[in-house]
Amino acid sequence: MHSAVELAALYVGRGSDLSPWLADAQINDDRSLRLQYLAGLSLNDYNQDAIYNAILSYNRFPEDLFTGPADLREAVRKKLESTKGTKRT
Repeated sequence: MHSAVELAALYVGRGSDLSPWLADAQINDDRSLRLQYLAGLSLNDYNQDAIYNAILSYNRFPEDLFTGPADLREAVRKKLESTKGTKRT
């Protein structure tokens, strides 16, 4: 990362933004380790890009999170929009 804008462009979303996506998510706890078992079975599935893009579809620019000069906020917004749907490493 070479600037604060590049750092801010890594923002993916808040839990509240993802609540529709997580609505039917299963909870992993000590009494039911099913998700841990399934995670092991899926170790070599390599579907992280699909999951990441699904998360990004709920992404909204956080108007109340980033503060500062309007031009810097707009640069962050543009950077976030330009990275949607691209693979981040």
